[in-house]
Amino acid sequence: MDAAYLADAFGQALGHSRKWAAEQQRSESLFAALLDFHSRLRQLKIVELAAFGIGSDLEDVPSLLRARHVRGVENLMSALRTSSIRFQEHHAAFAEVHASMWERHDSAVAAAVDSHGPSLSTTFLAEPTWNIVGAGRGLDAQRILLPPVAECIEWLAELDRQYAAELLLKLELLDSIELGSMSADSLHGVAQLWSLQPHISLPALERLRVVVASLTLDPPGPMT
Repeated sequence: MDAAYLADAFGQALGHSRKWAAEQQRSESLFAALLDFHSRLRQLKIVELAAFGIGSDLEDVPSLLRARHVRGVENLMSALRTSSIRFQEHHAAFAEVHASMWERHDSAVAAAVDSHGPSLSTTFLAEPTWNIVGAGRGLDAQRILLPPVAECIEWLAELDRQYAAELLLKLELLDSIELGSMSADSLHGVAQLWSLQPHISLPALERLRVVVASLTLDPPGPMT
């Protein structure tokens, strides 16, 4: 596995991770709005007309307010379902990078068998390898030690599993929302679980960023 391929594969994985993080921020904003609408809607269901300080000529006002809040809640839930589809797409794209590296691994195994024989191929793929980076970019070429192929695959596999677990949790949380009978505290708990993202490991992402930075001779940017 050469440095250019590894930098591209890890770079793609990080790109999908950034898209996931951006969708996470959008979805948390949706949940914040949903909590607000849901709380006000519950109040409107129990409020008395006198609480509005209005006369009988405006008796329809509470019903109109409730209808608008119901539409608002429905629109926010629709947006959250759309967000869950985007999360599925981002995970599928990440998983595709992982699968591509497995294909590259299979090709490397076949090449190692041809070059070194079956007895040496496993050891060959399990050891770090030297590559040249920086050549052709106006920079001095540098030799860099690449991680073993098997280790690179496991790094992607670990993140793939984490995104899959987080996606499953998000889908389960959406399925658990029953706004008609759900208390404000219960919905707030769902929103908190959504925002925690317990399955995503920042150190695992940082490891990919450091590798990409070393292979492209660029300083690693801030974590996103």
